[in-house]
Amino acid sequence: MNKLNDEKLNLKELEKKAYRSTFQDGIWDIYLGIIILGLALSTIGTLFGLDSIISMLFILPLVYSIAIAVLILGKKKITVPRIGYVKFGLKRQRRKKELLIFLSIIFIINVIIFLLSNLEIVDIGGLLILTIIIIVIPLSIVAYLLDFRRLYLIALLIGIGIYTSIEFVDILGYPLSPILSFGIIGGVIIFWGIYYLIKFLKKYPIVEQNSE
Repeated sequence: MNKLNDEKLNLKELEKKAYRSTFQDGIWDIYLGIIILGLALSTIGTLFGLDSIISMLFILPLVYSIAIAVLILGKKKITVPRIGYVKFGLKRQRRKKELLIFLSIIFIINVIIFLLSNLEIVDIGGLLILTIIIIVIPLSIVAYLLDFRRLYLIALLIGIGIYTSIEFVDILGYPLSPILSFGIIGGVIIFWGIYYLIKFLKKYPIVEQNSE
């Protein structure tokens, strides 16, 4: 009985390590960085005379589609050929799906908060409280549940991005303030995602089999 229990524990530990490897390739970081960068790009249309809401409605879905494509194709074309496809238990498979759904919801909430800040419906204090309650704290909980430690930093950076985009709008003007705030943060996250991706490619090169 003890041997059986030990084997179950070892299998769970192996599955846990394999699950952590889901994030070692940096592709999730790049995905999140593109989404945050999209918040900066969404305001560019106002430079050409478009209404800010119309600009967002046109650019954000396009950027999110690109982010999803990078995530799916990156895993399929880069990760799977190197470390294979690991079929996790139903609990972890459900958790991965919940992560994608949750991050999509967070993305929508970001847009709503962004719109509220531009329409000046609530003051900066209210927006910061909203940001902490419905973005930073939930993302931190997800980071803990998934053991995705870099997500703690991403959650913090999203909060900083919303704060700085509002705080410096009087100094930099609109849309330069959100472009710089989210552009820099999104760029940093994409950069470190690429760094982890390069490390992953070096660690797991594709070995070509010579056919005789």
